[in-house]
Amino acid sequence: MLLTTLLATSWGAEPRQLLLIAEPDAPLTLQVTAELKTMGFRVVAAAADETEGASLRARAESLGASAAVVLEPHAGGVNLRVYERSRGSSSEQTIAQRSTDTDSGLLATQVVEALRAALLDVQSGPATATTDKPDPAMASAAEPALPAHRDWRWSVGVGPAAFVARSSTVGVEANVAVQATSVGTVGWGGRLMLRLPVVAPSLSATNATADVTTIGVAPVALLELAPRSRVSGDVGAGASLDWLSVKGKAEQPLEGRASRAMGISPVVAASLGFHLSSRLGLRAHAMAGYLLPVTTVSFADDSRTRWGAPWLSTGLWLTWSHG
Repeated sequence: MLLTTLLATSWGAEPRQLLLIAEPDAPLTLQVTAELKTMGFRVVAAAADETEGASLRARAESLGASAAVVLEPHAGGVNLRVYERSRGSSSEQTIAQRSTDTDSGLLATQVVEALRAALLDVQSGPATATTDKPDPAMASAAEPALPAHRDWRWSVGVGPAAFVARSSTVGVEANVAVQATSVGTVGWGGRLMLRLPVVAPSLSATNATADVTTIGVAPVALLELAPRSRVSGDVGAGASLDWLSVKGKAEQPLEGRASRAMGISPVVAASLGFHLSSRLGLRAHAMAGYLLPVTTVSFADDSRTRWGAPWLSTGLWLTWSHG
């Protein structure tokens, strides 16, 4: 069976007329005629002896045809001549039939493919006969739509979090987060999170303690799972810029000292959100980091403790979303 391409004619246009000069009722002629009709042409058939002595151009113009095609079968294949009236050009080629091809349909397929290429401009060009123009409203409806813009959801989250670092007690901090993610089956976006100390975690040594407070700003790139669902989750990675304040406390005769430091923590984050309504929700959040450069807190008894290598913050936020 021949492979065909259905090409619709223009709105309000009649099929383009094509003159086919070939041996009447031959299997090749019948197959090619059927294919030309599926390509949107109205085929006018003529035998070679009926048009003998006239040029292809004259034959096409006398009928008002968009193109004229001549099929001349021979023992080795088919000679194919095509005249395009719109461009005033002619082309000729020989399509050879392989000795192993016993099915005439294979040769017809080759002829049709050659005609598709030769008549491409005729198919896409204006028809030789037209009717009234289409309704502009209906014509615009057929135009392809522009790609839709990706939807985004913005949210703000506020809530407490527990903070713990290596060898420290548990502290409490407040989190403020602004987040933007795309809305789809899987969303992507980012979160900017501010960490503020409330209750400082502490480190202990003989006759001395040190309270360590941290202010952190953490931008995180996110991949959100099921953002359209009532329950959604996300994972991400980023960095936290941390400002440390260390306040030492000691028993007499020792004295406590205060010092400050700054570092950057590579972080990974994950959260699980539950939408209470279209705007309000709750989100459980966890973030883990490793402070660099490694900060060491020293005590009078020569003991030393590394701070923030690693650390963990986990909490619950109340969120407000838009989009």
